[in-house]
Amino acid sequence: MIKLNDMETKPSINQPIEIVKAPENYKSKPIKELALPPTVKIIRFFFKNISPIFPRFFGKIGWELFQKPFIRAKHRRTDELLESAEKFQLIHNNHIIKGYSWGKGAQIVLLVHGWESRGTAMRAFVPHLLKKGFRVVTFDGPAHGSSSGKKINPFLFAQTITKMVDTLGSVHSIIGHSFGGFSTAITLSIVSPHIKVERLVLMAAFSNTLSPIGEFQKFLGFGDKVLNNILDAAHREIKIDPLKADFRIVEKPNNVKKALIVQDLNDDVVAYQNGLDFYKNWKDTKMIQTEGFGHFRILKETPVIEKVVDFITS
Repeated sequence: MIKLNDMETKPSINQPIEIVKAPENYKSKPIKELALPPTVKIIRFFFKNISPIFPRFFGKIGWELFQKPFIRAKHRRTDELLESAEKFQLIHNNHIIKGYSWGKGAQIVLLVHGWESRGTAMRAFVPHLLKKGFRVVTFDGPAHGSSSGKKINPFLFAQTITKMVDTLGSVHSIIGHSFGGFSTAITLSIVSPHIKVERLVLMAAFSNTLSPIGEFQKFLGFGDKVLNNILDAAHREIKIDPLKADFRIVEKPNNVKKALIVQDLNDDVVAYQNGLDFYKNWKDTKMIQTEGFGHFRILKETPVIEKVVDFITS
């Protein structure tokens, strides 16, 4: 089996990494630790203690569990931006996909959310992009937000991104966060290379399939035999070897004119190395290293947003 550190990224001539630090008095909100439901504790027990005896069986179960979000993100309160969104929907693979749009600009910036999030969680970009004359569109992926469905994986999400772009006609830029950034990279490189974008921004994005599955492995405590069977189950379902989505070796696709990588140095959800993987392997790519904002606040802080918008308009 390929280990996370078995591959080294190839050096590439890129612009120097730009650093954006949080103010000295800035305090990032810590991630709230959720108490594990009893069901999850039981699942962990079986994966840790019983799965070595039945690795193929638990590989199938593991792949199904990997695709199912535990929660659906909801807004606790509304605001002007949420109220002003033009809502729409489309049908994809028998799922109802809920979309949100702001502005009437001829050029579209598509926002792609992360795991257990929703499109409107990235709305802090909207006012800044509207000022530049863009139309801004986002959506809830399958099994997320207000869209239907019970499971999702990066390749399924990539198909949904493709459906959204094809429905819109074209997009000028895509900003993808975390799981959504990884899925966007898969969209443009593997699933739908016909899609062309002027600017691609990947924020705190996984760089390879083993990165999120490796975290899943640590969470449930199963061994490599089960991991290999999870990958086999994924391959059978999505009809693509999931290990092909490895941007430590897959170069920047020709359909992306310019790319920007944004990664916080102390991201405790997606390790900093993931952003560095893209930066080292993708030629002619810019990287911004944030410090002190973490995994989620980079989507909301004005200094970071302004840098992203400047890149899109450059």
